Amino acid sequence: MPFPTPPPRRVLSAAETVAKRSGLTVLVVPRRGLVLWSVARTADSTVLGVRSGWIPVASAGPRCGKAYAEAVRAVTEMDPGRNEPVFSVVDTASELLLELGLHVDPSYPPGGGSGGYGKGSDR
Repeated sequence: MPFPTPPPRRVLSAAETVAKRSGLTVLVVPRRGLVLWSVARTADSTVLGVRSGWIPVASAGPRCGKAYAEAVRAVTEMDPGRNEPVFSVVDTASELLLELGLHVDPSYPPGGGSGGYGKGSDR
């Protein structure tokens, strides 16, 4: 009769997998008459840097396009070679970012980067 044995490699939980993910996380969100944008660079669960700003809703353009353009510019400045994966906190933002030439990884964003907006500003 065969005996059960542990798996040959340790299985990681989803939370551990997300915590080990690194890259740039983009968030664009309207709040109280403003469109806030943020880009957080993470390595594992550590936030290495944040760029953020805001645009009045009235100036943001259709579908908040100017805020997305600012976020794309921040991604390009933070990773000029575009070597790091880019994630989005909001699923629907991927399409808008792709229209601006930025491919977004469909995986869940790194744990450290998903709350990046509001932690720092370059404006």
